[in-house]
Amino acid sequence: MRHIFSFGLILLFLSGCSYKLGFSERGIPGGYENVAVPVFANATVEAGTEVYFTNAIILELERSKLARIVSKDLAQVTLDGTIVSIIYSGENPLLGTNTYFPAGVVPPTLGYRIYAKVNLALRRNYDQKLLWKSEFLGERTYNAPVIGTSGLNSADATYNHSAHYQNIAQLANDMMAEAHDRLTENF
Repeated sequence: MRHIFSFGLILLFLSGCSYKLGFSERGIPGGYENVAVPVFANATVEAGTEVYFTNAIILELERSKLARIVSKDLAQVTLDGTIVSIIYSGENPLLGTNTYFPAGVVPPTLGYRIYAKVNLALRRNYDQKLLWKSEFLGERTYNAPVIGTSGLNSADATYNHSAHYQNIAQLANDMMAEAHDRLTENF
């Protein structure tokens, strides 16, 4: 019985079927190795965010060693990105409840939510043929910075600005990790 099982396993490994045991190989569509990644286009009013997204995808590609990042004139393909939108909204879970606020009092913002939409497209350089494209949506929340001493309730605008961009940078890292995975998966 053991010999029959062993013989069956050998036949499975030698068979010409397309099933593979373990992980499949990952790579850039078309098997290309030299990729140009120009700075993403930024269609938002959030100045400087294109750097976060561009650096995040470059880091993912370099970390995986699936492609070499080169200049456009040396690249076989170009990965173009566009930050389509970044929406920034304040949140207060007390709004919409039966909580009473005196006339003229504006309830404080207790947190912020950032929504981002990014489009990526991979094109072959010699003929501009579109090899791959995808849209990525992401969101992240963070608590609002609040000074909460007796009789004083305000926020530190400088800290909030810094926290806003730190969270966009983290959102970029998360979204471009997903982009890398989708870009390099083989079917």
